[in-house]
Amino acid sequence: MKKEAVVRDVFIIKTSLFLWGKIYGKNSKKMNSII
Repeated sequence: MKKEAVVRDVFIIKTSLFLWGKIYGKNSKKMNSII
């Protein structure tokens, strides 16, 4: 049970970081063009 919970949490964290990275990557490009 504990191992499954840890794996699930890690998967959720990695997925959220990946999606956030894509969004932040687009925003950072816009910021660089403005600056």
